[in-house]
Amino acid sequence: MSIIRSVRCSILSMAVFILITGNVFAGAAPRNITTQSAQAWLSGLGRFAETEDADTVLNNPAGAAYMDDGIHIHLSIMMGDNIYNIKNVETGVEYENESLGMIPDFALTYKKNNWAVFQTISFPGGKGSGNYDKHPLFDYMADNFGQNIAAENQKFEFSGGKTAFSLGGAWAINDMFSVGYAMRAVYSSSFVDAEATFINQDTGQELGRFRLDQEYEGWGIGHSFCVLFNYDEFKLGLRFDPVVKIKEKADIKPGDDSGIPNGSKENQDLPPALLTGASYQLTPKFKFGGGFVYYWQKGINGDDEPITEQWDNAWEIQGFVEYALTPEWELLAGVNYIYHGLPDEVYTLANTSFSNCWSFNAGAQWRPIPHWTFIMGLGHAFYPNNPKTDAEEIGLFERSAGRPVINFIAGIEYKR
Repeated sequence: MSIIRSVRCSILSMAVFILITGNVFAGAAPRNITTQSAQAWLSGLGRFAETEDADTVLNNPAGAAYMDDGIHIHLSIMMGDNIYNIKNVETGVEYENESLGMIPDFALTYKKNNWAVFQTISFPGGKGSGNYDKHPLFDYMADNFGQNIAAENQKFEFSGGKTAFSLGGAWAINDMFSVGYAMRAVYSSSFVDAEATFINQDTGQELGRFRLDQEYEGWGIGHSFCVLFNYDEFKLGLRFDPVVKIKEKADIKPGDDSGIPNGSKENQDLPPALLTGASYQLTPKFKFGGGFVYYWQKGINGDDEPITEQWDNAWEIQGFVEYALTPEWELLAGVNYIYHGLPDEVYTLANTSFSNCWSFNAGAQWRPIPHWTFIMGLGHAFYPNNPKTDAEEIGLFERSAGRPVINFIAGIEYKR
């Protein structure tokens, strides 16, 4: 084990990067991801002017003031089992990351006259898990030990995300303006379970084992302030989420070799976000709209995470169309473009879940019986560029999708 200890200082900073959020979907920034509902995914995530369906409060709570009176329940999920490749540009060695993401969303709303109250569960930081067939960190360690040293029996699993539990209300001031508010309790967590055995390839001698076994978790309180302008067939929605301060506490398990102190804390703040959207009901059957979202992630953690000072703020732009084929069937399609705000010079292995992205989504809502709606569809994410980890001290790596990125979208709603 002495050979492991001798290089601990040189790789300790790299060990920290392993605490990945597990976010396998196209989010808008390293700290944010928009995950409103199944209909929102199918609409390019641009439903901030919604006033009808049960997912309304997951997008812009102010719209709930114009929903039908009664109880509205929404439950949906977006799932993806995708593969990403991390290629060492200098050696040509590739590392495969298989990522499984399942992001659910839930909303319960009660609407009466010109007011509404609601409860939601959403995932503003994404949620997912994954594993590597092998990991650059372990190969880097082996190279530092000397020639003919290999990292064998590698295991690398990770998971993480942010969950928001919200309570709030909405009020229609008149037929044209409404306001909404939600208080959010945000839970942030992540874990990594990884290990490798180092072997002298000439002699077959086992030189030592390096293990990472860590969990992080923390809570923060946030808010959402919302307004909606409702004029005949045109709607405009605005929502502002201030920063959510979160400190994750480390639970370092016995046998972990990273040297990170048990109980140490790190910031995982959720940056402020402005979410805007508009829609227009052109005909009784056809509606179109879109949205724009801006995230103030630059310098989010200040001196505690200096690299964020080198980030740009992130943004995304969205567009969608809806068409009612019949009273029972409605088609939805949307497009979304995301600028993640990570310049090449600060892109690292910690951020390989994030790169600029186009996503295309399409599906349908089906209302076969009164009170019930079923939502289903597919999404495809396309990455126009393969970002390189120019700021990663263990080498230069290029990230690419290992196969077409397909996501599955499903949901169910009930109102009475």
